[in-house]
Amino acid sequence: MLKKILTSIVVSSFLVGSSVYANEQNIDADQNAISSANADLDYKDDSLSSWVSDFENTVGAKIGEAINGRTFFTGKSSVRVGPLDPAYSKELTVAYEKALLDLQAKFILQTYGTMSTERILDFFENDSTNANLFEPVQLKKDIEQGQLSRILDKTLSVIENKLDSQLEEQGVSPSEIKKMSITQKKSKFKDNFKKSMVKKAVQNISGLVPVQTKIITTKTKVGDAVEVGIIAVMSDKTRQFADDMARQRATNVKGSPKDLNDILPKDDKEYLNEFGLRYLYDKNGKPMLLSYGRWSVVGKTENPSKYLRKIESAKEKARMFAEAAIGEFMKSNIQASQSVDIESISEEIATKVTEFENSVESGSNEGVDNIGETIDKSFTKIKASSKFKLRGTSQIKTWEKEDENGVLHVGSVVTWTFSQLDNANNIANGNVKKKEQSIETIKTVNPESKKSKLVNDANDF
Repeated sequence: MLKKILTSIVVSSFLVGSSVYANEQNIDADQNAISSANADLDYKDDSLSSWVSDFENTVGAKIGEAINGRTFFTGKSSVRVGPLDPAYSKELTVAYEKALLDLQAKFILQTYGTMSTERILDFFENDSTNANLFEPVQLKKDIEQGQLSRILDKTLSVIENKLDSQLEEQGVSPSEIKKMSITQKKSKFKDNFKKSMVKKAVQNISGLVPVQTKIITTKTKVGDAVEVGIIAVMSDKTRQFADDMARQRATNVKGSPKDLNDILPKDDKEYLNEFGLRYLYDKNGKPMLLSYGRWSVVGKTENPSKYLRKIESAKEKARMFAEAAIGEFMKSNIQASQSVDIESISEEIATKVTEFENSVESGSNEGVDNIGETIDKSFTKIKASSKFKLRGTSQIKTWEKEDENGVLHVGSVVTWTFSQLDNANNIANGNVKKKEQSIETIKTVNPESKKSKLVNDANDF
């Protein structure tokens, strides 16, 4: 029941375009906006797939479907280590970055990708009367003389004269040295099928912004795994804003003003739920970006000075993650390729192994090998690069907080605003003006759930 209530709050807040906490008293009782799974009193499915499904029902659009000039995409990744590992916070950040790459790759492959396929059927059947007969093995003169300088039938062991002498010195008799075997193979039947599929795309993208992030523990047959999911959107508004940012010029994009203090978490605990980029509008209705960076401190020390240096170093790395997310919103060069090879093998192979001792045939062994195998291979490679100017960015907060398992997380909050861009331009041009107080006292925030706050309504995009 608690999950149902929380979901209702999140869904209703997104529909009316206000913060989750400001609208708890104005929740629409109509449950049609909630997916049937979440409306169930016995709701137990807490998964990324159900989360995405709930989101689709909320906004009235399917992931990857373009409606009203905007398209939503999703990506996910699992965390390499468990929550008790000291490196958990770092690996959580890495998993977020991987989920974002997964999302970006899906976007460009769907929008700009090309696909090539190849199918091969290899069928052969030998019903000849000599199907089980093998050609006689002819020993060459150099073998008879003990000069093994070549491989016969690709299976004959090669022993050089120098090695012969070394083995003899160690007490190995020449007759043992010259023991060898030759294997012959003959295909009687094969029915092999192979299909290869390759998708590729290279594209510059801008204006792709995360809407919400979810961190969830997924139960599997071999144990629990932490997963990170991202839902992002691209629209005409976000692309135009990104282009104006990159060109560092004024924009005509406007939206509903929001107070930043209503968006930011209320205490440091809630910052544990926030990752990556958020797109919103400042108090003047101008678009702005809010970016959350995260890192951690690994390795204990009893030296206070060294500990403080570790904290400061982690905060700097967190800030770089936050700034990078802003630059990647402006423009990212994405290369993505995916390939899948599926092969079904069914073969019958006759074999004959002929053994020799002292260059004389000593016996042979014949048999039939039946091979049945399914080969399933996949390959994915994604590369993203971005280069941008930091002008317009400003770090507004740093934080540090231990999670419920005692792992220390360190974070940085960076914004990009037009007012900060104007201020930086004035400083660069020598026209220092009195800085506008655009941000009041910053408060901190701490949610118990593993889901970031929804800060947008559908009209924002």
